[in-house]
Amino acid sequence: MDAEDGDLEAVTGDTAVLGWIRNRFVHAVDELAATHVDALLLALGEGVADEDLAAASRAGRRLTRLLESIHTNADSS
Repeated sequence: MDAEDGDLEAVTGDTAVLGWIRNRFVHAVDELAATHVDALLLALGEGVADEDLAAASRAGRRLTRLLESIHTNADSS
């Protein structure tokens, strides 16, 4: 949402917080899922570094879908 609002500072903060959150759960997911999370966080960070909020927004949406999928799969186990 912050990226869609054009708020680079907020997206920068969101990216940092998502990295911290990742550190709290990544041990609980399989290696492939962890690799995908890391790749999308990297893409999000690159979007921020490049001040490309469209790219950051795309990465954020993809990360959201991935995390929802991980959560759904964990619930069905």
